[in-house]
Amino acid sequence: MAERSLSEYRYKRFTTRLLFRDLRFRKGAAAPGDAFPEFELITTDGSTLVNTDIFGDRVAFVMLYVREAHPGENFVQSETIEDKLESARALQEFYGIEWTVAADNVDGDLHRALDPKPNAAFLTNSRGEILFRSLWTADYGALRQALDDAVAGRAMISTQSNKLIGHVASLYKPLSPDQRGVAAVLTLALGMLLMLGLLGALIFN
Repeated sequence: MAERSLSEYRYKRFTTRLLFRDLRFRKGAAAPGDAFPEFELITTDGSTLVNTDIFGDRVAFVMLYVREAHPGENFVQSETIEDKLESARALQEFYGIEWTVAADNVDGDLHRALDPKPNAAFLTNSRGEILFRSLWTADYGALRQALDDAVAGRAMISTQSNKLIGHVASLYKPLSPDQRGVAAVLTLALGMLLMLGLLGALIFN
């Protein structure tokens, strides 16, 4: 069972099932109020990073390279920590990331302990307690508000963001946040199928 779980984590091909699994945080995953999982990571400069290195009296930003969300010809799922660090360095260089970038181990222990989402963000206090989590780091407004609240010592206006697919999801406001995400993904998927159908018609006519 454990081998199957790890095999599923290091998937070779992205699937629709994975897409829908990423639409919400799973029950029982690390959440606001919980202690951030213990970790020992290697950074792209070769140093070791543990909890006490970042849980202090100053805001520290760390990007965790986890796995390839869409493994393919150029970047496959890493089989060794050396491969993973190489991919993490490529990511850091491509985007010009100036803060710390660390790589999770090959089995994704920290990523799986947090809930293996492709692009989530977590904010903790100096004691390592999770204050806020966001399903997508692209929800800049919610992240900024959470940071402002934390720095000011205020209670969080919100401890979680489930915002999905930006403006498309906002079209479905009468629905719950989770339902809006599913509706947005289905809308985008339908749009892609229609585009592919039109493209096929143009090619074969």
